[in-house]
Amino acid sequence: MVFEGSGQGASETKIFIKNGKTRMESNMSGRKSVLIKNDQKAYMYFPGNNSAMPISMDQANKSIPSSSQVNCTVIRQEMVEGRMCDVMECDVYGNRATQWFDKEICWAIKSESQGGKMYLKNLVVNANMDDSLFELPSGVRVMDMQNMMQSMKQQGQRSQQ
Repeated sequence: MVFEGSGQGASETKIFIKNGKTRMESNMSGRKSVLIKNDQKAYMYFPGNNSAMPISMDQANKSIPSSSQVNCTVIRQEMVEGRMCDVMECDVYGNRATQWFDKEICWAIKSESQGGKMYLKNLVVNANMDDSLFELPSGVRVMDMQNMMQSMKQQGQRSQQ
């Protein structure tokens, strides 16, 4: 996926989809992050420091463009990159946009709004991808957010004494 925002250069995200599992690899300002969502769990993985943070399925679903998360009206059908799409006028989190939702995978594969343009390129769905793409690599340090928040609270209390 390529995002071209107003006043910014393009940023690119690689998306892998297989049997309802999703992996989104993003590189923003030189920092790589990977959203991994399978049937049971979702993580934000940071390869640079080999760590991951569990995220709720709600959070993960908000990160993945889906027609169920926006208020849309179908205005026509159109082919985009060889894929049949419903073209929709949408209210996406309070912003107006025109989006092209792939009918097979129910994903926005193209979007245009005042904030910029987004489009998928080289989309491959349910290809012969290894299932390990949708799991954390072995040896990744998974952060325990509850313990981390408790530790930060304790450090803050100590610094006030």
